[in-house]
Amino acid sequence: GKTYPLRNRVPPVRVPTLQALLDEFPDGRFNIEMKLDDEATVRSLAAVLMAQPRADERFVVVSRWCSAIDLFRVLTDSKIATASCEEEAVYTILTA
Repeated sequence: GKTYPLRNRVPPVRVPTLQALLDEFPDGRFNIEMKLDDEATVRSLAAVLMAQPRADERFVVVSRWCSAIDLFRVLTDSKIATASCEEEAVYTILTA
């Protein structure tokens, strides 16, 4: 349908896991959006990315949730680039 054009395709469209992408493209650069504001998810992502070679050069992590971005920054000692969360972006716009 118009809303989900890949639904019910034959053969089915498969979205690869993050680990599969990291394995397939060991030198790839990735912009990763955290869709959940969940501590376990943030901790897991931080651990997976920090275990990658040259993590500081290959990843940018984004989330609208400041709590997720703040925790990610702490867990990675800010070694992996992050984008502004929603509150940070609004503040920047309003104080410009």
